[in-house]
Amino acid sequence: MRNPALISIPLDESNLAHDLLVLRATAAECLMRGEGGIAVDVSSLRRLSSETIAALLWARRKCNGNGIGFAVHGATGNAAQALTRCGLGEAIEAGGR
Repeated sequence: MRNPALISIPLDESNLAHDLLVLRATAAECLMRGEGGIAVDVSSLRRLSSETIAALLWARRKCNGNGIGFAVHGATGNAAQALTRCGLGEAIEAGGR
């Protein structure tokens, strides 16, 4: 990874479908460049839908497999537990859990 630039992507209930598209597009862009990192903020979500968890799993798998940083911020309580159960526990950054 030449440039550790971190791109923050907030997920919001009112615009979740669009935000998940942004997450996928940003991951694809980082993969094409072969550099950077992604930090997804889930703090404004009341609950994590299966679609959201699937998008996070996809992005983490693509990023980790290609040397791109990936983290989830703002996961607390039930959201942190759901992420941990789905195998995303190591992606939860400080301030979560």
